[in-house]
Amino acid sequence: MAMDRGASNTRQRIVAAAYQLVYKTGFMRTSVDAIAIAVGITKRTLYQHFDSKAALVDAVLADQHSLMLARIQEWAQPGTNGPAEMLKNLFAAFELWVTQCHWRGSGFTRAAIEFADSPGHPARLAARRHKAAVEAWLADALADHGIADARQLAREVVLLIEGCHVLVLIHRDTSYVRVAAEAAAVLLQRRTGEQGYTPVEKPINTDADSGRPDDSFIRL
Repeated sequence: MAMDRGASNTRQRIVAAAYQLVYKTGFMRTSVDAIAIAVGITKRTLYQHFDSKAALVDAVLADQHSLMLARIQEWAQPGTNGPAEMLKNLFAAFELWVTQCHWRGSGFTRAAIEFADSPGHPARLAARRHKAAVEAWLADALADHGIADARQLAREVVLLIEGCHVLVLIHRDTSYVRVAAEAAAVLLQRRTGEQGYTPVEKPINTDADSGRPDDSFIRL
């Protein structure tokens, strides 16, 4: 049992180190040697846990999918008083997320872009599954609040989320998140008449490069 726990711990340390390196430098530029060095093990030991780099990448993205989906659900607080508050919570949390000083965008989106010429690559497939799962969860959460066309609204909100993430990354300007939040509120109000977003009086930060120290493992 102790050996099993040790192997499990080593595997998790490999996944964690691989994630940190991949998020910083990309999948293609991260070598198995660099991951092994970061963990403090030999490359042979690493291959005892993962038979290929692709298998390791798949494990990293599976781990991040579970963590990030849970985090999004926590951010949105779907049991709150109505869909307007849920969307407001979600975008407010996104705004805090993108102000982290080491934020480099959605790792799943970056994976899809990095392997744009390889539609069957495990990283592309993992990105597709993750984005689809987020959209499906949001649709269910909106439906629980009585939104008739919840799937359509969820798709529209996901488009806003993806767009503001990319534009914040390009321009380093977090005001795009607030604009996306306002647009989401308008889309909701057209369906329910419910006011969904009140702009904050004092912007949190309009320069994502000067945010708080990054204390979160989850950035995908």
